[in-house]
Amino acid sequence: IAVTLHRPSNVDNLEGLHKIIELLKYCSKYYQIIFPMHPRTLKNIQSFELKRDFDAIANVIYTKPMDYFTFQKLLSKSCGVITDSGGIQEETTFLNVPCVTLRENTERPITIDIGTNTLMDFDPPKVIETINKIQNASGQKPPLWDGMSSERIVQNIEDVLAS
Repeated sequence: IAVTLHRPSNVDNLEGLHKIIELLKYCSKYYQIIFPMHPRTLKNIQSFELKRDFDAIANVIYTKPMDYFTFQKLLSKSCGVITDSGGIQEETTFLNVPCVTLRENTERPITIDIGTNTLMDFDPPKVIETINKIQNASGQKPPLWDGMSSERIVQNIEDVLAS
């Protein structure tokens, strides 16, 4: 499972960081976790003196932030993603990778509507249950999420230039 958590509501306070520790402890019992660490998250882990707590969790690999293509490869090879990021909800939908978003709302509601993403709070057993459930669902993509947007854009430009 790939994990990305960086939103202030999740990482800028001790309570949020403790929730992340508990989530990682639980999820790492069932899956290998890879957690590319956002600088904000790392800074707060260090500020709250929790680095040893995070490092003590077995089956979790922490990395520096990844470049786009390396991160896309990680997402595509993951059996699930736990995030608080908006864009990742879209990327996992396109890649047919189950996503759990630890937020109260999303600016990407279509990912919720088609069932590729679930909004939830920090309930570790429910997170794992949801990732497993989404894995078994048939992958859907929203209309026009077919990887052909560049071709449509070029066609529209050509149509405008021809008129």
